[in-house]
Amino acid sequence: MTSNKKVALVNPPLPVDIGHHPQFPPLGLAYMAAVLDQNGFEVKIIDCPVNKISHDQLKAELQAFQPALIGTGSMTPTVESAFKVAQVAKEVCPEATVVMGGPHATFCDKEVLTKEKTVDIIVRGEGEETLLELAKGAETGQKMEAIKGITFRNGNEIVQTANRPFIQNLDALPLPGYKFLNIEKYFV
Repeated sequence: MTSNKKVALVNPPLPVDIGHHPQFPPLGLAYMAAVLDQNGFEVKIIDCPVNKISHDQLKAELQAFQPALIGTGSMTPTVESAFKVAQVAKEVCPEATVVMGGPHATFCDKEVLTKEKTVDIIVRGEGEETLLELAKGAETGQKMEAIKGITFRNGNEIVQTANRPFIQNLDALPLPGYKFLNIEKYFV
């Protein structure tokens, strides 16, 4: 990962056959953005569905921002779109670390890393503390094996660290980073 403190969080474009307009902001990404922002990282949320950003348009967004860390979510119906996000990310930001989280990646972590070589790290479960630790670790040189709740490649081996405990005090989290979203585009 490069030395900059830029992190892009991408909500993947919806497949054409799903095609509904999201009604609510991506709360998980907003929480992760707030935690990263609170810790001095420059964050950009790219919510492709609500902003009608295609994979091709995503290239320009990432190229302009040049993040060191790019995170995307994955639900089973949108996992192929999330894979395409990872491919686009590596194409335009080859030095960036590409992280995938969400339900699909959490439960199919080894399969995702086996299938999609452009995904560097899987964040399993709640991402707020894990993603922050990954972002900080890139600067401090923390060993990946010491970060709980991730799955990654080490050569040809896939390594799964211990599960991270659930966040016990949710009040310790900052409020969601709605400032990173075009909030007027949502029906809240």
